[in-house]
Amino acid sequence: MRRLVLLLVGAALLTACGQKPGNVTPEGAVRDFIERLATLDGGEADARAVYELLSDRAQGNLQARAERYSNAIGRKIAPWAMMAPARSRLRFVVQSYSAKVVGRYALVDVRGVTEAQLAQISCVNEKNLWHVDVNFPTLPALPIRTGVATP
Repeated sequence: MRRLVLLLVGAALLTACGQKPGNVTPEGAVRDFIERLATLDGGEADARAVYELLSDRAQGNLQARAERYSNAIGRKIAPWAMMAPARSRLRFVVQSYSAKVVGRYALVDVRGVTEAQLAQISCVNEKNLWHVDVNFPTLPALPIRTGVATP
């Protein structure tokens, strides 16, 4: 019995070791990102999983947005709640992924059925894993109102 348990544990470990996370390649990172966005339904766990596929720079931008929004409404908002998945989804069915890698940066071509169906998605390698580097608009500086009493 003990030998059977050890055999099963060993087999499970070998199987787990053979499975690589999707973001070991830029194409895999983009594929995971697109697939998770497609199934995002507003649940916090799903949104956080998409957020974790983003680059440090993109996460920092969403963090800054969440802090600003939290300060404005008076309650804490998570940075992954700042994503608008409906605006981020591809409008075509993906047929292929191909990456052009230069150092720690990559540009992934995501192609659909027709030539017009092309999206180019930037990635960056951080901590030996590829992350989608979404270029969110920079937050504008908050205006400073002079002559207004603060509480």
